Amino acid sequence: MLRGMKINMRDLERLNVAEMEKYLESNRKIESSRMTVSEAYPAMGKILMNNRYEKRTKEEKGVIRRYLAKVTGRSRAQIERLIGRWKKERKV
Repeated sequence: MLRGMKINMRDLERLNVAEMEKYLESNRKIESSRMTVSEAYPAMGKILMNNRYEKRTKEEKGVIRRYLAKVTGRSRAQIERLIGRWKKERKV
């Protein structure tokens, strides 16, 4: 799916875990290196919800966390804190 495809934010929110893994392996760059908070947090919530994060295996959760860090420009620690908040409140 990713080969030869121009990716925008809506596409980034719709990828499944296998596509996220391919995206991470491809080393593709996104246009903005760091999203603003108003862009990143809603996108993270959609990605976590669309991929049913809590029902994923440990390996799949790792792919999702790395993917979120790459597309939002946030650190691993920040991603962990935001996922923790999402689990409690269902919003980032």
